[in-house]
Amino acid sequence: MKNEKIGLIGFGAIGQEVYKKISRKTIKGYNVIGVFSDDINLKKLPKKIKCKSFEELLKKKPTIIIEVASVEACKDYAEKVLKSKIDFVCLSVCSFADRNFFKRISNLVKKIKNKIYIPTGAIAGIDAISSASLSNELKYVKECIDNGFLELDYNFRVKELIRDCKGSLTVFRCNRILAE
Repeated sequence: MKNEKIGLIGFGAIGQEVYKKISRKTIKGYNVIGVFSDDINLKKLPKKIKCKSFEELLKKKPTIIIEVASVEACKDYAEKVLKSKIDFVCLSVCSFADRNFFKRISNLVKKIKNKIYIPTGAIAGIDAISSASLSNELKYVKECIDNGFLELDYNFRVKELIRDCKGSLTVFRCNRILAE
């Protein structure tokens, strides 16, 4: 049986759900060993898994870190996680709308042995958006960023990552994991 040690970045609504499912053994073979969040002191968690810094989370030596915080958190920590030889689950898939971030991570995962996972069911509607783009019903998704709009074809970007990363990237559906 697997015994994966999980670290979480973020502890909002999604982070709490992921934590509950893993800690209640709904998902067997996984154990949350650390949670890092800006407001971790306000959260009701066992003291031994509260991490006041990202470095403290890394010291617990997780085998997988799941980002459940924000696009900014993903951009701040993804590279550090991957360079630490830890697998990374990115729930803030809109992070890849930033072309520089996309290129940096894409180039990095070509060189490393650990993996980055992008769950397609992580955000509401991404499966429908992806399906619509495959059938040419939807050509671009418009994502409002700061003061303007960025045009992004999510389906193309994920396919490009899969093609370029040769096995270091896994796209999976996670809606069954979170369903009771």
